[in-house]
Amino acid sequence: MTISGADAGKSYTVRVKANNAGGASAWTSLATTPAAPPDVAASTISVTHNGASLSVSWTPPARAPTYDVTYQTTLNGTDTDARPRGTGPAPA
Repeated sequence: MTISGADAGKSYTVRVKANNAGGASAWTSLATTPAAPPDVAASTISVTHNGASLSVSWTPPARAPTYDVTYQTTLNGTDTDARPRGTGPAPA
């Protein structure tokens, strides 16, 4: 059996029971699918330095309601510090 119309960004739980003229069986135990990951990483990223802040924007892929963003500083061509900036929604 195929269940159509599923959203790849959601997890689904399914169970089955059998039926015949004598009645119905008990339900099976639950089977759960994990949500599919996004198709690709965010693309078309751009960053603008605004003096004391950075403005970051990107084109979000399908099935990615939130993002992890990090940044690092570079001094004389050497990466000096990498900092996680948390998780947030897609850019508006």
